[in-house]
Amino acid sequence: MIASILPAILPTVGKLVDKIFPDEEANKREKLKIEQELLKQLQSVDLAQIDVNKVKAAGNALQRSWRPTIGWVCALAFAYHFLVQPMIVFIASISGHPIPLPDFDMSALMSVTMGLLGLGGLRTFEKMKGISK
Repeated sequence: MIASILPAILPTVGKLVDKIFPDEEANKREKLKIEQELLKQLQSVDLAQIDVNKVKAAGNALQRSWRPTIGWVCALAFAYHFLVQPMIVFIASISGHPIPLPDFDMSALMSVTMGLLGLGGLRTFEKMKGISK
């Protein structure tokens, strides 16, 4: 987190310090002090987030395992839809007893899986950054 925020903040802070302290040596000292203070503040934010993550991780099994559970459910649904069901239908049809197995709504599964993997907003992010046209 620090690595991503600090480069965005420092140029603005540097311009402010340049205006306040015209002396070059005082300017460097103040920039260094401000930079160190920003690093301390950002580090304290990260440490606070780590504490929150520890509390969440120490919760009951349902609280700490819901994402992996959804991931496994999605993986099993994909395995059934793309591997198990076609094999059952194939084996049943070549043995002379075709079984019509129900299909399920893949759009709902894809929505959950893409959301779980964080792939839903990538296109929007690319458009905002001007990466794609």
